Amino acid sequence: MLGLVLLAQPIVATLFQHGRFTAHDVEMVGLSLAALSFGLPAFALVKVLAPAFYARQDTKTPVRAGVAAMIANMGLNLLFVGGLFVLWRGNAASDGDLLARVAAIPGLHTGIALASSVASYLNLWLLWRALVRDGIYQREPGWATHLRRLAFACAAMVVAVAAGLYLWPDWTTAPILQRALHLAAIIAAAGIVYTGALYAGGLRLRDLRGV
Repeated sequence: MLGLVLLAQPIVATLFQHGRFTAHDVEMVGLSLAALSFGLPAFALVKVLAPAFYARQDTKTPVRAGVAAMIANMGLNLLFVGGLFVLWRGNAASDGDLLARVAAIPGLHTGIALASSVASYLNLWLLWRALVRDGIYQREPGWATHLRRLAFACAAMVVAVAAGLYLWPDWTTAPILQRALHLAAIIAAAGIVYTGALYAGGLRLRDLRGV
């Protein structure tokens, strides 16, 4: 998630900025990718928790959580898009009707993507709360240590990605080969730093075997 949020525009520029796909398009798509990437952990964990209900022949709880998340998503769309409209409208948005002013402000679609991500966390929380309430989820020892280890590794990876972006800030005017090489270098460095930080924190391959 963190890697996609930070590298959204470099990835889009490297893969798609060709022909009529302009630097402005890169910026707009990058905003959507970053906002949707924010919800990636929730999107994945919902798929992990939902089968716990289906295995118990409980289809109502996931449906209720999904409906609540959908309703929240609609409300958050209005909140986030409206908030961005107020923040970004500037002086140019003072003329014309409301729809014309909305259409004149690029980037408002980011609010829609962000609403989907936040709603997915609501869905996740509702499912997790139901599992805890019913006594299905039982936390095993070692999770606190593992989460601290993950937080350290993620922080180290963010520093590595930020350093790469500082070293190579140009992604829309650089040649395509240069973009690809720089992106590959940043991803490789981030992966090495992340893995090294996990190893330094005490994680070993045998810990992933579940034995």
